[in-house]
Amino acid sequence: MESFLKLSQEFTVSSLSAENLAGYLLAAILLVSQFADIYFNVLPDVLNGSKNVVASSLAGWHSLQKLQDKSCTILRDFSSGRYYKPWGDQNIVLITSLDHFRELCDAPQLSQRAVYADIFNFQYTMRHLETALDPNEQAPHRYKLFHSTIRKNGVRQLPALYPYLQTKLSRAMTAFVESTPKTSDGWHSVKLANLMRSCATGLLGTYFFGDALLSEPGFDRAIQDFYSDTIKCMGALQITPYFAKGTLYRLLTWNGRSVRTIFERLGRAIENEDGWVENEHLQNLTLLHNLKNASKISDYWTTNLLIQAILGIWFAASHQPWMNLHFIILELCNRPEWIERLREELKDNMDFETITHLRLLDSFIKECVRLNPLDRMAIRRKALVPYTFTNGGPFVAKGRVACISAWDIMHDPTRYPKPDEFDGFRFVGTRAGIDTRGSTFTDASKEFPVWGLGARVCPGRWHADAVLKMTLAYILIHFDFRLESPSLRHTWWWETFQMAKENTRVLFRRKVDSATVKQAGH
Repeated sequence: MESFLKLSQEFTVSSLSAENLAGYLLAAILLVSQFADIYFNVLPDVLNGSKNVVASSLAGWHSLQKLQDKSCTILRDFSSGRYYKPWGDQNIVLITSLDHFRELCDAPQLSQRAVYADIFNFQYTMRHLETALDPNEQAPHRYKLFHSTIRKNGVRQLPALYPYLQTKLSRAMTAFVESTPKTSDGWHSVKLANLMRSCATGLLGTYFFGDALLSEPGFDRAIQDFYSDTIKCMGALQITPYFAKGTLYRLLTWNGRSVRTIFERLGRAIENEDGWVENEHLQNLTLLHNLKNASKISDYWTTNLLIQAILGIWFAASHQPWMNLHFIILELCNRPEWIERLREELKDNMDFETITHLRLLDSFIKECVRLNPLDRMAIRRKALVPYTFTNGGPFVAKGRVACISAWDIMHDPTRYPKPDEFDGFRFVGTRAGIDTRGSTFTDASKEFPVWGLGARVCPGRWHADAVLKMTLAYILIHFDFRLESPSLRHTWWWETFQMAKENTRVLFRRKVDSATVKQAGH
């Protein structure tokens, strides 16, 4: 019991926050289950004489000691914001050879979509119980469509879309910040996660659906709820017995209200010519319009499949940019000297060509993402059949997941000198004899695997890049900002996924208010 006694000294009443109670409860359940195992399995064998009393007692005590150690580890991890399934996950095959990275990305027997169908419970969150998930992904159909609409047309249309995004960003920032009370010296206390999520999803929502659909309260609410519903289900359904998952999903999501609303509304927009009335110029720039038109060339695409594809892309788009923005703002708050450096580079200029070609801003963003990956793993693929990598590579059984460790790669000192240190200049030009050419934020490479590689590399990374840069540029030009409580923890983990703390607050003040305060001080 020594480990428990030591642990009891570490935890105080203040540690019994709502955030940690789940960990304590889980550890207690594990303890009870272990005692139950000893009671129902070891004790009967001893009583009927089939096991030696001393040997069984030692075995039971050894099991109890292991449980104590495991429970202490779980309690410490959970109280420090690291959550996971305590029984572990033996389903991962880690690919460590660079020679196998491309094979991992492109082998048709290894499915990207099937991995995330499991993690995010697509059979519930995207109605795959009603329209079966095709594990083979129909890559020629799906990726040809995504490449033409997002990578090709979408990137080419970004400059034309940019003025609409600027208007949306200005209105969103102003409305959000000014909706909070202002102190006498002009500061607004804002929940950073809510602000970044509002900005990023508002901008990407305009690209996906235009302004008319988003102005419909029911649809706008459903699009936001779909993201939060999927995140809630990610953890909850993974630890729920299969027979109870459907019931829990319905309880967590009000019987799938958001996804039903989205399917119904997008179905009308896709199938009926008058089902979606939008400014013609903006409509022609939206992903919905381009996917709708491009999908007509193939009989593969039904309305339901197309909506599922849109929702899959939307979930990724509504998650990654705002989370990255959250971590980048935290880095700026902790490194105020970089606020002035980036402002000097911006020179109050927010036109599209300027912000997408600022080398220092690009390098700073990339370094923030390198040190704050949203997932420690990358290029996850589920084996649809038993698969062996070429040239004596590892074997992956059917149903198991192969992936690489993005964290290890991006902390490898042979790739990144002093990898644990923040260096905002790391990706600017060639420095200290280290060639960093081709190292812009949107470049996908083995050294920076956050976008993936090969045929299934993220096609929307230029849109994510634009959202990050224009949001950061707007904040840097128009606001002063700092953390309200720098000593608090601002992130947490679910297994290998890093998440933003919803209660992190940042103080924002318009720079014109800052100038007024300074003048008053003189």
